[in-house]
Amino acid sequence: MATEMLDAQRRQGIGVDPLLSGVLAAENALSLAWQRLNELRRAAFHGGRYDSVQYDRAVRAYHDAETTLRSARAAWLRRAHSTPLSLVGAPVASAPVAIALAAMPPADQLRAA
Repeated sequence: MATEMLDAQRRQGIGVDPLLSGVLAAENALSLAWQRLNELRRAAFHGGRYDSVQYDRAVRAYHDAETTLRSARAAWLRRAHSTPLSLVGAPVASAPVAIALAAMPPADQLRAA
C-alpha cells in the first residue's frame, strides 16, 4: 500500500524521498520473504511436506531481506539526523522536527526576549 502511494506521488510529479522509497521496498521484500517462510513452515507442520533445501533458501532470503531493511533504515535515519535545521519544515523526515523542537527555548523565554 505504501509503495502504491509513492507511485501515485511520482505520477503526480510530487518529489519522493529515495531513501524512504528504499525503506519501503525493503519492508515489502521482508514481508514477502516472511510469507514464503511461513508457507513452507505450515506445509511442513500440517502437510508433512518438508523440503529442507527450500526451507533453507527461504530462511536465507528472510535474513538477507532483514539485513537490507536494517541498512535502508539506518541510511534513512542517518540522513534524517544530519538534515540542517533550516530544512526542518521540509517533508524529509519527522526526526529533524523533533530535534528542532527539543532545541527550542521554553515559551516563557521566547516572550521575554
